[in-house]
Amino acid sequence: MAETSLFEKCPGTIEEWTDAASKGELLAVSPKDYTDHKHGSKITQPQFIVLRTLVQSAGPESFDPILFDLENDIERARPLLQDSAAFKSYLDAVRSNSGRAEDHFSAASMFQFEVIDDHEGPLQPRDEELGKRAVSASVICLLLAICSNFSDMTSNTLCRFSRIDLVAKFGSGKGSGFIASTSGQVQDKSRSWWIKAPVYCTSNERQVYGPVIDMREAALLVAWMKEYPGYPDPKRRILISQNGIELYLTFALCGDDWMTSYVEEGNTEVNDDSFMTMHRYGPWLINNAEHMEELAAIMLAISF
Repeated sequence: MAETSLFEKCPGTIEEWTDAASKGELLAVSPKDYTDHKHGSKITQPQFIVLRTLVQSAGPESFDPILFDLENDIERARPLLQDSAAFKSYLDAVRSNSGRAEDHFSAASMFQFEVIDDHEGPLQPRDEELGKRAVSASVICLLLAICSNFSDMTSNTLCRFSRIDLVAKFGSGKGSGFIASTSGQVQDKSRSWWIKAPVYCTSNERQVYGPVIDMREAALLVAWMKEYPGYPDPKRRILISQNGIELYLTFALCGDDWMTSYVEEGNTEVNDDSFMTMHRYGPWLINNAEHMEELAAIMLAISF
């Protein structure tokens, strides 16, 4: 039996969430009450609504580092990148679409060239498993290059290809929790490899999937916060995504009551503080040198 659609795009306001929750009779259902949680890759609309997550999207030009306390770190990052010969060669490779950057950026450039080549022509669904390998390698190698090239500033940061399964448990018994898997992650060596920022990738651009990618990313963020409640910040998390040739940054901000009162205790009162809001910015395009110069500064700032 087909699932009843509660929304065409993920709710971005409390009013939109309330409409969808009312339609699904989920207004008074917390994650502890819900007993049909599925793996993050198969998250349903009712499960997403129960996670009380709002999704707000904006273009890259709307990103304001001051809102996320990154302005000083980005100002530190920009001159480091501008003075790097390897990074300059990377930007030249993006402009010429040659896939031939130098030193630490060589692998990132090659994988980005492969992804761009695969995505020439009209937008169309591509094989998820075959295409995702190159996409994942593209973004992880870029993060590795950024961290490796400035190792004196990022000595405790490492970017890994390995997938990590994060577990969100809300009770006992079947369907009382779920697993969500990363495509890689930025990790902190000084904190026993705790995750600083997960990476999530798909072979296709976001518009191919509709709201599904936002829903999967919400599940990943919730599972990450459940497993690592205090690190790197109890109420703010950053997710890095690559979907085809598009890169996105999502900054998740949690209301004061969302984790403790709603998720943990099951208090279903609806108020401004009982939601997590995903602020998604992008896309930055991997075939646009200006986009990649801007995004690299943000990525380096995140890795400090």
